[in-house]
Formats: sequence, C-alpha cells, structure tokens
Amino acid sequence: MALLATPVFLHGYARWVLPLLAAAPLNRIYPYQLKVAGPAIADPEQRAKFISYPKMPVRALMEIIRLQKEVIPRLGEVTAPVLLIHSPHDTTAPYHNMEFIKNRLGSREVQTIRLERSDHVLTMDYEREFVAEKVLQFFAEHDGERAL
Repeated sequence: MALLATPVFLHGYARWVLPLLAAAPLNRIYPYQLKVAGPAIADPEQRAKFISYPKMPVRALMEIIRLQKEVIPRLGEVTAPVLLIHSPHDTTAPYHNMEFIKNRLGSREVQTIRLERSDHVLTMDYEREFVAEKVLQFFAEHDGERAL
C-alpha cells in the first residue's frame, strides 16, 4: 500500500469547522466552500496546469471527516507493507500525519519518505517524478505479496 500525503487530520479551519458542519443542518444552506488558496502545489508551472472547480462541496469534505473516524481506529488491521510519502510543507494534511499513521499500522514493514519541495498534491508537484519512481519501485519489490 502506498499512502501519499494522507489526510488523517487536516490543517487549519477544516479540522475544526468541518465536523461542526457535519453535525449541524447548516450544511444544507452552506453547500459549498470556496477554495481560497488554490491548489496545494508548490511548483508554479504545475499549479497553473491544475484544473479544478473554484469551490468544494461541503458534503464531500464532511465525508473525509467521516472516513477519518472509520479509518483511524482500524489502522492496526493493516498488515501489508506500506510506503508513506509526505511533505512537511503540506498545507492540507499536516506532516505529523505520516508519523501518526506509521505508529498505528499493524504492518511489519513501513517505509517513509520525506519530501522537501512539494505541497499536498505530490503527483503533480516538484518531486512528482521521484514520487512515481519510489511508488513503482515499492510495488515492484512487493509484487505478489498479499495481506490486508
């Protein structure tokens, strides 16, 4: 399993406001959140190529919160080898998510890679080729292995 910039916890307002929206009927009258900062990509050339809607459905964001509540207590059930890649410059998912996940996995093998130039969208940012190479290498090394 390869986990890239995994948002077990979110940065900023999203970490506190989204659970409140999920629990209140307010999401019916506030259905979208504007994307104020734009895409979380440090590379300006790739950022300009990124195509996205100018706002996000609050219901979709709330699903992330619900999924986090399901996934966090079950991390110990994951026994497959895991590759974690994250950047301390991630503006969406705090860097400490990588250590949090690593410490709770049931896997005997957990590899971590820290990126120094990228933001959250690792597959489009400065280190995208390095990320692709490491993910391909990881899966090639574990070809045929099966586990939860």
